[in-house]
Amino acid sequence: MPEDLDAEFEPIRDAFGLIRDLHRRRNHRPIADTINELLEVTRTHAAFAFRKGGERVLANVYRLTDLARSFEISGLATSFRAFVEYLEASTKVATRARRRF
Repeated sequence: MPEDLDAEFEPIRDAFGLIRDLHRRRNHRPIADTINELLEVTRTHAAFAFRKGGERVLANVYRLTDLARSFEISGLATSFRAFVEYLEASTKVATRARRRF
């Protein structure tokens, strides 16, 4: 994005810069660290906490980072994409199990 961008677009440029940096480093650091940095820089924890049901949302976010750590410990973490695919597969299995009951 151009450096002489109008001031009202600076937050958008900053957001794209954050996404670019996270994307570049995603496979060179722990998955949970990438998730936590995104949440910290964007102050999403606070936004979730003040929402209706925010406590539950935060619990789910912390569960996601716990899953990321467990996935890495398992030795299956070859990439961030592998973690996303693991989550997708886990969701499908859980959905099928719920349908049976």
